[in-house]
Amino acid sequence: MGVVHRYRWSMLVEQWLDQELDDDRAERVLSHLERCSECRSAAEEYACIKRALARLENS
Repeated sequence: MGVVHRYRWSMLVEQWLDQELDDDRAERVLSHLERCSECRSAAEEYACIKRALARLENS
């Protein structure tokens, strides 16, 4: 996968995790994550980081 692919989808995945996307875009991201293991891994990493940051804020 190219740099543009990673950049474009990483931005959308971050927005999806933050629930900032409308329903159509959110569905596109989910569909892409089902097909793209690289982006799925990135989404899992972002989600892990987001949870860790939330724990730090709550402690």
